[in-house]
Amino acid sequence: MATTARVPGILIAFEGIDGAGKSTQAALVADRLADTKTRALLVREPGATPVAEAVRRLLLERGKNAPGREAEMFLYLAARADLYRRVILPALDRGRFVLSDRCFWSTVAYQGRGLGLGVAKARALSLIATGGREPDLVVLLDLAPEEAAARRRGKADRIEARGSRYLAEVRAEFLALARRARGKAMVVNAHLPADTICLKILARLRALMRRRRRATPRRSPA
Repeated sequence: MATTARVPGILIAFEGIDGAGKSTQAALVADRLADTKTRALLVREPGATPVAEAVRRLLLERGKNAPGREAEMFLYLAARADLYRRVILPALDRGRFVLSDRCFWSTVAYQGRGLGLGVAKARALSLIATGGREPDLVVLLDLAPEEAAARRRGKADRIEARGSRYLAEVRAEFLALARRARGKAMVVNAHLPADTICLKILARLRALMRRRRRATPRRSPA
């Protein structure tokens, strides 16, 4: 009698400029999935491993100790490589559902386009860091930089302090990435209520999970 092979792991990333609500949605979706007995691993970029968390602290440096633009990009890449090798890829191999607060899109948008280091270069280096693994779906929370700034509580961080013109370039690249993603991106109006956004994302995830199960080949016992 045939049995169903284990469904491969699914990687969902949440993207957008700071203030768009991506971290909020990643946590909300993780909680809702837990309510349905679907265990999801929630990680953040950069972070989630000792090496990546140390890199995160370096990236927060300001003033004369702040990393230059090339160093900034390579620090993000180093953190991503460690996170994927230690956490994300092993979890996906075990069939886990992984939710990531940011992915390589951020490097392409913030450093590749925003800092002028090259979109194609940033993407190629990022895929080396991930072992070629791209998200199965990227949820892009779209919001204008001016509105993101209005939501901000406290002082702008080093990236936000680069101003609205820089963040407008970042946002434009995020939208360009979504257009090129060929069905693997979901652009959501970040003005909507958080619960409404969460329900939209969950509906898309359920459809993705159904397609994945149907595509999983059945195998006969030895």
